[in-house]
Amino acid sequence: AELNREAAMIVSRVASGTIEDALGRGDAGRASLIVGDRQEAERLFRQQLALFAKMAPGHKDLFLPALSLCKILNMRSEHAAAEDLCRSALVLAVRDSPGSMTEVSALIALAHVRNRRGDLIDGEALFRRSLEICQTLAPDSGKYSYALLCVGKARARQGDWLGAERIFRRSLEVARASEPPRWKGETAVLA
Repeated sequence: AELNREAAMIVSRVASGTIEDALGRGDAGRASLIVGDRQEAERLFRQQLALFAKMAPGHKDLFLPALSLCKILNMRSEHAAAEDLCRSALVLAVRDSPGSMTEVSALIALAHVRNRRGDLIDGEALFRRSLEICQTLAPDSGKYSYALLCVGKARARQGDWLGAERIFRRSLEVARASEPPRWKGETAVLA
C-alpha cells in the first residue's frame, strides 16, 4: 500500500500544464482511491479537471475525472455537486460516443446520485436506460449484470420484492456466464 501511495505522489509531480500532466494526475487519483485516500484522490481529480478546462475544454478525457469526482462527492453526500459532474460526464459521453459503454457508466453514476437524493423513480429510469444500452451492446457482459443488479435494487427500494428477485436472479445468471473461467492447473473450472 505504501508503494502505491508513493507511486501516486510521483505521478502527480509530472511537469505542470500539459495534457500528460493532466492524465498523470488522473492516474495518481485512481491510485489514491485504490489505497483508500479519498481526500488525495479528490485533490488530484480536481487538479486534472482544472488543467483540462484550461488547456482543452470539452476534451474527451474529462469524462473519467468528472465521473470519479462525482462518485467521491456522492459518497460524501454532496449530491448537487455530484449530479452536476455526472451530467457533465454524460454530455461528454453522449457527444463523443452515444449509446456506448461510456454512456452506460455515466448513466449508472447519475442514477446512483439520483437515488441518494431520494428520487428513486428517476434513478430507476436511468438504470433502465443503461440496461437498454448494455443489452444492445453486450448482453453477456459484467456491465450488463451490474446494470441489472442496479435495476433490481431500485425495484426493491420501491417495495417490488418479487420484481427485484426476478431481476437479481437474471443478474446472477449473466454474471456467472460473463465470468472468465477459473484455471486450476491445465483445466478450466466453470463454476
